[in-house]
Amino acid sequence: MRFFLMGYGSIAKTLMSIIEDLGEHYDITICDVKEGGVKGQEIIERDHDKFDAVINLTDEYVLPIIELCDKYNLKYLDAGYEDENSVFVKNFLKYSTTNQDNVHLFGFGMNPGIVEFMPFLIEPEHDYTACVFETDLPVPDEEDKDKLYATWCPTTYYDESVVLDAFVSTENEVCRYISREDRYNIPLDTKDGSYEYFVIPHEEVFNIQTRDPRCKGSAFIFHAPQVFQDFVLSYKGNDGMEIAAAIPVNNNIKGTESVGILIYDGTDNVKYIVNCSDHGHCCGRYKHNATCFQTACGVYIGMQLLSMVPEGTTWTFTKASQYYFNEIKAMLEKLDFKIDIIDNYLPREQFEQRILPLFGRDVGDCFK
Repeated sequence: MRFFLMGYGSIAKTLMSIIEDLGEHYDITICDVKEGGVKGQEIIERDHDKFDAVINLTDEYVLPIIELCDKYNLKYLDAGYEDENSVFVKNFLKYSTTNQDNVHLFGFGMNPGIVEFMPFLIEPEHDYTACVFETDLPVPDEEDKDKLYATWCPTTYYDESVVLDAFVSTENEVCRYISREDRYNIPLDTKDGSYEYFVIPHEEVFNIQTRDPRCKGSAFIFHAPQVFQDFVLSYKGNDGMEIAAAIPVNNNIKGTESVGILIYDGTDNVKYIVNCSDHGHCCGRYKHNATCFQTACGVYIGMQLLSMVPEGTTWTFTKASQYYFNEIKAMLEKLDFKIDIIDNYLPREQFEQRILPLFGRDVGDCFK
């Protein structure tokens, strides 16, 4: 398969490093406007007969790119859905669930992405909530410890944390919006330490919640690198976007990045299905940090699945996990991507007091 890779930022560079580390070879044409290149859409129009699939790792709105892919029968893959704020939810729910003649794989990164595979590893016996739960704990060199940095695209971090309205997903409200007063600085004590978390709007919560009728709610609860988290709280709306655009991605760090699914089922045991990756190890092996590694692994899996999934399918990682569980599991093992299940990760009382109310009374009543 011949790939056209749009966007050559941290995730794409990590993907190429993973491929090199595995000793594999692919026909990949790279386009990066930031390096003075021609815009990806122009290359698709001009050279579409040279490609079989498009990997979109830009922050451009996806629908115009998808239209071009459909026009020229090019398979489509991305690591996250991008659209105008006012129609983001509506369009994602529409286009991610409507099959076309072409192949579309939406959200093949980490979250959205591999995190959606994790609920398939455990079968709760009761009704439950499944929260995407991320704790990014990088440790920079001493001289950089107070400098502002990110571990992934800083403008995306800023957009999700400040500009976009926060939401969760429930059985009765596919998209339940959360106020600014409730979305920030949620204190939680976990086995990884005590930190403050934000509610972040991410499309994978829709996929996770609707997969299983026993899942009563899903949310994305996130602790970003502390210096960046402090920064975003200083601004409202787009005020800080220009500053965010100048914040560097730090690939010279130690510490850990943990991303997984927090399962609460009304019992005392709040379980955590998680991948914890080491920033220092990833920086040494792949020249990029663990956040980039996790996301690039999801893109790699999407590349493999493009040649497996049936024609005329539009799938999220959740959908792919239903049909290709064993194949995805084998790919994760090849990537040395470990998933652990941790019992009693978070005190039940804290979940019930600080997270469960986000879902509203209907969901809370399910666990009385």
